[in-house]
Amino acid sequence: MNVRKISDLLAGMIAGNTKISSSTLVYQDYVQSHDEIKALSGEINDMVTVIRGIIPYISISTLKQADKGGPLTTRQELTFLFTDIRGFTALCEQMDPESVVSILNHYLNLETQIILENHGDIDKFVGDEIMAFFDGPDKELNACRAAMKIRAMMMEERENRLKKEIR
Repeated sequence: MNVRKISDLLAGMIAGNTKISSSTLVYQDYVQSHDEIKALSGEINDMVTVIRGIIPYISISTLKQADKGGPLTTRQELTFLFTDIRGFTALCEQMDPESVVSILNHYLNLETQIILENHGDIDKFVGDEIMAFFDGPDKELNACRAAMKIRAMMMEERENRLKKEIR
């Protein structure tokens, strides 16, 4: 049952029908024997662990191409969204690297969630920048919605941070 669940999730992800995060892709090893089946179950768990680690760094469009056996050149009309965290360098100048990475991951995760919720796809992360794209008939509207929600979220995060500093 668990192998089927993992297989279905991965098939849906590759087809572009299912968006999953690494937290939703969890394999439970229920095999009690100590034979080849147990060894196979362990290998499946290892593969799922690797896939969980890769998921945050692979775009949906890349996964869709994986099923086709190789890169294909196609012409598409897309809308791109570039985000950059204003003042991030100045904010982090006096911080230790672990704190910078923690803050960066926090903000990029929030931005990524908003982009995905608005039918976008992440192309790449470059420092505190995200390059995302949108396709389909409402690509421009979806990109604008994502941009406005990211802006509102960043302002809310700033207000929350300032309130904590005052205390």
